[in-house]
Amino acid sequence: MEIVDKLLDLVKTLLDKYLFQSLVATAGMIITIALLLKDFFMQNKVSDNELKVLIWILYFLIVCLIQFIYKKNKKWYLSKKNKKILDEKEKISRELEEIETIENLRKIIVNLNPCDKEMLLKAIEEEQKIFSLEDRTYKGTLLNSEFVDILKKYTKREEVNIPNDATKAILFCNREEHYTDIKIRDDFLYFVKKVYVIYGRQCFESE
Repeated sequence: MEIVDKLLDLVKTLLDKYLFQSLVATAGMIITIALLLKDFFMQNKVSDNELKVLIWILYFLIVCLIQFIYKKNKKWYLSKKNKKILDEKEKISRELEEIETIENLRKIIVNLNPCDKEMLLKAIEEEQKIFSLEDRTYKGTLLNSEFVDILKKYTKREEVNIPNDATKAILFCNREEHYTDIKIRDDFLYFVKKVYVIYGRQCFESE
């Protein structure tokens, strides 16, 4: 009886703290005894109180387990739903930023020097990313911008024929030409292609 008394004390404590679970456990115990264990009780193999308490505790644990699983699944579902909403917001935010970037870049491209526009057209249509620019003849602005990477600088010596009108002679001299090899950055080219697709070739053509 001492064990039964302790179990009953436990049941009373659980009734005070977990009313809903206790009510469900009580209902389950009554139904089980009435429908399934009526003959078992009549045979008096164990005491009534002992078996009732054990059945009640079993149902109580089952209810607690179901609640635990439900809460875990609900928490996981809400977490997944919130992540999906957050991902959608971030996607929309990135798309809006991209639209703004494309529009700002279009304005920059329209005002570029013709040689820069021609270079960007080659990068898009011919997939050429590396260009060799002659410092003396290059008049653009991309060379000194953040949109390109400078690969190397070098000098070429060329023999130039200079006719002398007075003496009718041809003078020969060596001339140094300075060059810079650049590579258009991939992130910049990505948005340049977007401008090309959205606004067409006319943005890159000189007026």
